[in-house]
Amino acid sequence: MTPRRHLIALLLLFVTAPMATLMAAPPPPVLGALANATYPGIEEQPVTLHDGVWEGEPYVEGGASRPRVVLVPGFRIVGDLDGDGASEAVVMLAATGGGSGNFKHLAVASRAENGDATVRAVAPLGDRVQVRYARIESGELLIDTVEAGDGDAACCPGTKRLRRWRWSADTLDEGPVTESGRLGPEDLGGGITWRLTHLDRDVAIGTYNPPTLVYDQGKVTGFAGCNRYFGSVAEGEFPGGLETGPLGTTRRACDPDAMALESDYLRHLDTVFRLRVGTMLFVAD
Repeated sequence: MTPRRHLIALLLLFVTAPMATLMAAPPPPVLGALANATYPGIEEQPVTLHDGVWEGEPYVEGGASRPRVVLVPGFRIVGDLDGDGASEAVVMLAATGGGSGNFKHLAVASRAENGDATVRAVAPLGDRVQVRYARIESGELLIDTVEAGDGDAACCPGTKRLRRWRWSADTLDEGPVTESGRLGPEDLGGGITWRLTHLDRDVAIGTYNPPTLVYDQGKVTGFAGCNRYFGSVAEGEFPGGLETGPLGTTRRACDPDAMALESDYLRHLDTVFRLRVGTMLFVAD
């Protein structure tokens, strides 16, 4: 190669490298943008969230019951759904009204040049559907759910399903659904360590030494806040039902706060009768 050709090759290198940087795929929208985006296809008119919430007018003038749409906390999946090299974000929204229904929807959004979230498609997921796992694989949105099957009450779904969607032409199209059994104690996951985050739904637990639970072949063990505990658990009479046996513990003494947390946790655990999946919720009497 002549020196002139060397010079041309170097010039091409310096010109094309910045162009490649400029053409990099934009990132997906951030959670803050998604919490303030406009979502069509949920109510009769598109709804614009403010800090993750939209509320409509009361159904009856002066009444407390009104339509409400919220961005489901903790649910944001990122991946390339259309094969263009740029990642989209998938979020879940829950719509409630005057009844007991909790209608969930999935939404695909991309990032606008100004950083806002542009919602590209919305599709219904269903009423009181519980989500176990969600991911994007090979351009397909896959969600493992627990839903009401034959004979299940709407409050207590027990059928596990794998559902799949593909996004094209600004529509989110659902594909074939695969059933994968019934919800039971084994869905606690053999060997997985669960950490307590809340008691009584609204009472948050600190991150320092929280109680834990591990399930393995009909047995539960874990840390209760001060002592180790152990016991048995079996399938209950209805979907997701649990029957816990007597719990035993070691006999250490700890500071009063740790002992109070342990007492509350074991009392709740002893009365658990139902398992809901997702972030794993145990419902007690």
